[in-house]
Amino acid sequence: MTTLKKSIVFLLVLSVAAISSLYVLPVKAQSSSDNEVREEMDKLNKNIEKAQKSYDAIKRQLANKNKALQSAQASGKAKDSQIKSLKSQIAEQNKKLAAQEKRIHDLQTQLQTLRAQLQGNSGTPAPEQPDSSPSGGWNPQAICRITAFSYTPGDSCVKLTVEFKDGETEELEAPFGKTGQDTYFKIENIYAKTQVVMPVSSRGDWVVNVDSRSGYVAKIDPSNIEGSKLNGNANKDNYGGKTFKSGEAFIILKQSGMTIRPPYYTAPKRR
Repeated sequence: MTTLKKSIVFLLVLSVAAISSLYVLPVKAQSSSDNEVREEMDKLNKNIEKAQKSYDAIKRQLANKNKALQSAQASGKAKDSQIKSLKSQIAEQNKKLAAQEKRIHDLQTQLQTLRAQLQGNSGTPAPEQPDSSPSGGWNPQAICRITAFSYTPGDSCVKLTVEFKDGETEELEAPFGKTGQDTYFKIENIYAKTQVVMPVSSRGDWVVNVDSRSGYVAKIDPSNIEGSKLNGNANKDNYGGKTFKSGEAFIILKQSGMTIRPPYYTAPKRR
């Protein structure tokens, strides 16, 4: 083989190697980046879980302080200084609760950003995580509570995770519905005495419409679920029902339905 031919072959080999590297290196970099994103998402999920436990603990403490205040005020024997101290402690707990709620929201926002990044890298939708419903203890009237609302745009239903006092859980489905131009998800029957704290989402507000008939649904104080008085007249809307949004709480006293509108939703994908 002449020197010229050898040089041409050598240049061809170099060209092929260079072209191959153009295709191989970005794939490796993207894979590494995706793994880093997933690791960060895993850390955020753990931090959200810890923050939620702390939130629940603060709520329990707040409920106990509220009970102590109510008892002191009802007895008529408590000193003004004692009542003043309890009110001060309750105000402090409310500040801690608000700060912890903001922390959870910020962590969920970071998680949502990373999901979007991962989705952009892969070109396929990342699975949505359920929007958790802060528990805050049990209202005396409740026998079960909804702990999560789960929905991915394009799904045919919203899934509700229901927890009973004995620790058992059940998943209920609210199918997609449409009336004229109005779209929604609706479940016809939910257990009587189901406690609901509306979830907070980085995507916007969850909204539900429930039965406004007397004795069916009552609002409860989300900052004092265990000691909250029931308000059957609250949140009545102009359409013959009651409307609750993210951060609010209520209890379904009689078996009835619920219309659900996630922060962002679309008609179900055709299979």
